[in-house]
Amino acid sequence: MDIRTIISLDKVQKKEKLDKKKYEKLKKQKLVEGSYPSIFVVSKIAEITGEKIHYIKHRAFDKEY
Repeated sequence: MDIRTIISLDKVQKKEKLDKKKYEKLKKQKLVEGSYPSIFVVSKIAEITGEKIHYIKHRAFDKEY
């Protein structure tokens, strides 16, 4: 993974604004889920970073709607 991708993923986890072009790149690599601008990292990354609980909460919320 290149440094730009890592920085973009960090922004997603910190709920910082991410431009549409970067979002599309992450989505193409299957690193994020959700609809722009409400996106979050996939479960695999959430598990590695210790954010699995937050992932489950967001995922369940999105499925309701």
